[in-house]
Amino acid sequence: MIDQLRKNILFYSLTFIFLLIGLGLLAMIESGDALLYLGHDRSDFAQSFFRIMTRFGEELTYIVILLAFLFVEYRYAVFVPIIGIIVSLVALG
Repeated sequence: MIDQLRKNILFYSLTFIFLLIGLGLLAMIESGDALLYLGHDRSDFAQSFFRIMTRFGEELTYIVILLAFLFVEYRYAVFVPIIGIIVSLVALG
């Protein structure tokens, strides 16, 4: 475990810094203000793009990925519902 940390120290350091910055922004920004700020001057293309990307987080996407993993790698299919539940809990919070 320690050897793994030493080999990937740059990755883990940058991930930790990214998480600290994200938590700091969450603490400073009111709920919804960031979305209003980022969506203020969005072009029609960007509006369509983000609408489509948002759809990827819906149930149908998880079902398709689950079915694909059932045929490709059965072990990974177990994690799809777990990831879906975690994403739902984070999005609701």
